[in-house]
Amino acid sequence: MNIVENKQLFISQAAALVSGEDNLVTNLSNLSALYKEYLPNTNWVGFYLLDEINNNLVFRTISREK
Repeated sequence: MNIVENKQLFISQAAALVSGEDNLVTNLSNLSALYKEYLPNTNWVGFYLLDEINNNLVFRTISREK
């Protein structure tokens, strides 16, 4: 799959994954896995969150190659 060619499908799937889920970690994990499906030539996909008060990395979600 390709995000550019399947933009509307990607958006629909992403919306469905986060719909009704309030947990940020769960949502980021699910979205990371979805991105990985659409970006097969990447070796990882993830999100970095920054604790702006302490200016440090607090969490990273990664979807790696299978």
